[in-house]
Amino acid sequence: MALNLPLIRADFPILSRVLPSGHQLVYLDNAATTQKPKAVIQAMTDYYEKNNSNVHRAVHTLAEEATAAYEKARQDIADWFHVEREQVIFTSGTTEAINLVVHGWGRANLKKGDVVLITEMEHHADIVPWQLIAKERGIEIRFVSVDPDTYRLNMDEFEASIDEVSFVGCIHTSNVIGTRNPVEEIIEMAHSRGNHGKGARVLIDCAQASPHEKLNLTELDADFVAISGHKMCGPTGIGSLIVKPEMLDEMQPFMAGGDMIEEVFLDRSTFQTGPYRFEAGTPKIAEAIGWGAAINYLAQFDMREVHQHIHDLAVYTAAAILKIPGFKVYGDHTDPNCSGVVSFLHETIHAEDLAHFLDLGGFAVRTGHHCAQPLMRKLGITATNRASFYLYNTREEADAFIAHLERVDELANDVSSRVEKMIKEEPTRTAPKVVREGEESGFGSGNWPASLQEIIDEFSEIDDPMERYEVLYDWASECELLPPDEWNEDNKVHGCQSEAHVACSMDEETGFRMLGGADAQIVQGLMAITQRAINGLTAEEVADFPATFARELGFSETLTPNRANGFLNMFTKVRKEARRMME
Repeated sequence: MALNLPLIRADFPILSRVLPSGHQLVYLDNAATTQKPKAVIQAMTDYYEKNNSNVHRAVHTLAEEATAAYEKARQDIADWFHVEREQVIFTSGTTEAINLVVHGWGRANLKKGDVVLITEMEHHADIVPWQLIAKERGIEIRFVSVDPDTYRLNMDEFEASIDEVSFVGCIHTSNVIGTRNPVEEIIEMAHSRGNHGKGARVLIDCAQASPHEKLNLTELDADFVAISGHKMCGPTGIGSLIVKPEMLDEMQPFMAGGDMIEEVFLDRSTFQTGPYRFEAGTPKIAEAIGWGAAINYLAQFDMREVHQHIHDLAVYTAAAILKIPGFKVYGDHTDPNCSGVVSFLHETIHAEDLAHFLDLGGFAVRTGHHCAQPLMRKLGITATNRASFYLYNTREEADAFIAHLERVDELANDVSSRVEKMIKEEPTRTAPKVVREGEESGFGSGNWPASLQEIIDEFSEIDDPMERYEVLYDWASECELLPPDEWNEDNKVHGCQSEAHVACSMDEETGFRMLGGADAQIVQGLMAITQRAINGLTAEEVADFPATFARELGFSETLTPNRANGFLNMFTKVRKEARRMME
């Protein structure tokens, strides 16, 4: 039976929001966090309005009510994942859950020479904690590679290494490419062959699997499973490490404080048993209650239908994106187990700029390396745009998203490709002297160089943000280029989201000269306008040139915070170079 999308969408208040751009929100960032239904919001509100109290500490009515609600959430989560409540350790999320395994189990059980096997597909949270203790304990970390063509793990490598491995960590479903790994096979092989036949322990990161797959963790048989509540309609700040009962005795607490202790003496302490041993301090009470409400909300659906719905949307969207010239999609969306994640790039538009163009149309997507830089390097890229679907998304939203991508591609086709220009043409090496009209006491509002004032006037007539970007893209082709083979650490603009470089020089006849280059056309457009503003001036004039011209161009309303910060860092670098020339 198909999901009743109008009824589902009515449960999520935020989906009716109209953004400052004037467009209704189309939320496609579900792999980062899902939206929250009214039931979750109300459950947390009820706690704060009616039962707010600490848990496990007092016998008054509020404390008993809060404790009952908190522990009911633990039971609801245990029932959902088909485990016993004593196996559910509340954490702040998947990251803390993994760190609890590394520091609570790894420090207590791993010794010099032991091998930990993880994959190139992992989230940073699955890699960095092991790195932190590897040198300390003398642990060797090995990686199973990812095939960049099939987007799958090299299971031959896994099988070749497993005999020597004491611990295996593996992501269930990739947050970047949507691949569902053969975790059942991995767990069985680790238990039967790992650690020279004694059996290796296994941690599975289920942050991306739990929102759309009904997991029976008893059948899965992993020793540890890490889960985030906020990716399955629950609030942020709550998750769980679900542990086999026998593993609890092999773990040591790595956080200490109230509630996890049994008795404290001046020379020693004893600890609680079960999950409470690992839950120090005041817990996330409202968040746990909210997650329990989310579990009960999802219980009304057949999770196989939820998976099929988001998978179908991903397949449809990926196929449509591939039909738009200039786009590439990452991941095998023909795999029926693939999640609702679609990662993509445009060949000339920087990922962050593309995300901003989408935001102007009301579309919320993720941009960056998605905390998976080793996987990005294996794919030969630094970042992607990522659209991710959930149970409340519709085919109409997918169609609108695709149509907006087509408009963005038209923008890219209207201007010269920066890369092609660098390859096929020699950079312009002459810079005309700037003619300043009416200048008396420095530059500023109403007293800019004439050439810059023309640009300010042009932008002031543009109301449509997308049109403003189109003009900025046009300016990218006017940039006096610093060739990529001259990019180095000395001329790099640090703090810029893009790869950006500037080189400055001074000539007695033509004055100050700035060359620039970037991997994003918006950045290069900003460089071109900056060149028009300052090239030809004296070093003293450049050193004192105010950055406020960017505000008068309307960029304060147009640029993302990252882009605005990058521009300021670029301009600061240029002015420092000018001051150096004055010494």
